[in-house]
Amino acid sequence: MYNKVTIIGHLTCDATLRYTPGGIGVSDFGIAANYKYKDTEETLFLGCVLLGKIAESLTQYLTKGILVYLEGRLREEKWEKDGRTNKKMMVVVQTVKLLGNKVKPTQTTQAAQTTFFPSKEESDLEPF
Repeated sequence: MYNKVTIIGHLTCDATLRYTPGGIGVSDFGIAANYKYKDTEETLFLGCVLLGKIAESLTQYLTKGILVYLEGRLREEKWEKDGRTNKKMMVVVQTVKLLGNKVKPTQTTQAAQTTFFPSKEESDLEPF
């Protein structure tokens, strides 16, 4: 089986970094991707998660509104609340490229155009 997704879109919120009890960095953020066809426009909102050392080093650059290119795989997340089963699709991000020009003053243009590839060990980690 093959599960791969490629998305270009704008971040809907600043990324937040947290750590699992095992010390693995987990960065959560949302992305909005637009699709236009003739006079129809759709916007897809997805949650994203970035794992490992790449999450620790990249979270500071993932700010609301920046345009990013993401590659990863889809994962369905399920939970129960008030007796109802809810679910949503998440992207487990494996590759990130910052495309946007919304750069913090401390960043350089070169840093904003860098592609980040996690190592094989980091890309297979799932703390949940």
